[in-house]
Amino acid sequence: MPPQRLDITVPDSSVEMLKNGSLEVLKHVRKNWKSSDICFKVFTDGVTNRLLGCYLPSDPEDMVLIRVYGRNTDLFIDRKDELQNMELMHSAGLAAPVYLAFNNGLAYQFVPGVVGDERMVQEPTIYRLIAKTMAHMHTLKPLNNEKYRIPSLFPGIRKFLNLASPTFQDSVKNQRFLSKLSTIQDLYNEINHLEDHLVQLGSPVVFCHNDLLLKNIIYNEEKGQVSFIDFEYAHQNFQAFDIANHFCEFCGLESFQPELYPSQKFQKEWLRIYLEEWFCLIGHSSRKVSPKDVETLYVQVNKFALGAHLFWGTWALVQASHSTIDFDYLGYAIDRIGEYYKRKEEFLDLSENKYVENVS
Repeated sequence: MPPQRLDITVPDSSVEMLKNGSLEVLKHVRKNWKSSDICFKVFTDGVTNRLLGCYLPSDPEDMVLIRVYGRNTDLFIDRKDELQNMELMHSAGLAAPVYLAFNNGLAYQFVPGVVGDERMVQEPTIYRLIAKTMAHMHTLKPLNNEKYRIPSLFPGIRKFLNLASPTFQDSVKNQRFLSKLSTIQDLYNEINHLEDHLVQLGSPVVFCHNDLLLKNIIYNEEKGQVSFIDFEYAHQNFQAFDIANHFCEFCGLESFQPELYPSQKFQKEWLRIYLEEWFCLIGHSSRKVSPKDVETLYVQVNKFALGAHLFWGTWALVQASHSTIDFDYLGYAIDRIGEYYKRKEEFLDLSENKYVENVS
């Protein structure tokens, strides 16, 4: 059954207005909670939406999350699809339940655990869980939706570019854009070239998270499991893109550090674990993962990392024009698109024949 929908709009121009609006939503989610007893936690990690945790001091883990959509994000995020994605993941035991939707956001269950960071996602116990959970997610089938048949990567980048302004009203921001980034037309040319190359790799099209940054991974040590959160960008996409995007997120968000991109050795061990789980889940449990299997996916993943840089670089250009969140979106766009150009020749030159002899 779809979550309840409320005709309530939660204002978020100040923390106090966000809290007051959330109290109206909570009357429908936790009817026995007294407003005077409710505590709030403002989450500041998100760069797309506002997020508020609501709980009673007697049971802080029974937290309701109130997420208010960022301004103009409906230009590039289909909120109906997002809700279906969350329901799909919850039905598979991979995400928390959604309590209800309101005009400009959602209320859903808090997932207890430790939020991912650069150190945690490189711990063997945890990255094995991440790889296996991603393999599980990649077997899910969205509900009868024709548009889910088309991989979202390149339509998504082109949508961002169509929305991105070639100039900014802020003269300082505009000068920074012109001095650091290619023209919009140059970026269109890059997308066309990259698409021609990547679609020939034969990466399977599966249900992807598409935004598996480290803070969207929650590790519950007691249960020995990881959960993924935030499914705004989830859609059918190239398998190798989802993995590549996760690896790119090792480099960070607030402070982009490309030297943290995982090594070949780390990637290949991660990919081996992923493939073992993937083969088992798709009915090939008797098939052993060969060095060639790992190498093929390794090459695909690193080529699709270029797609991840363009996707989030162009996304950040749109946010730089529209978002009210205090984040240097233009600087992030410069970092990601710059990394695309820096790694373009190296990654496009990768081939299985060139590197397979290094696999043992």
